[in-house]
Amino acid sequence: MILAQGLSVLLLVFIASKEPRYAADLLILAAAVAATALATDVTDVDLLVGENLPFYAIIFILACEGALPVRVMSLAVGGGKLASSR
Repeated sequence: MILAQGLSVLLLVFIASKEPRYAADLLILAAAVAATALATDVTDVDLLVGENLPFYAIIFILACEGALPVRVMSLAVGGGKLASSR
């Protein structure tokens, strides 16, 4: 149980070093899973969070390879329309 949590934290730190937005999204996901588990009186919250380890590992590998899509939205000057830049 401690190993799964430790690996989750370690992968989140590594993902955050490459893609902070993805790490923040994964952290919010883990918090939502933990909150739902606590609200429904599930006693094995760490097992539920540990089940997300394969997803964290895949995202970590993709972040290291630079294969994650990054889309930045910004306001265009003058028109007020949204423009995407890469």
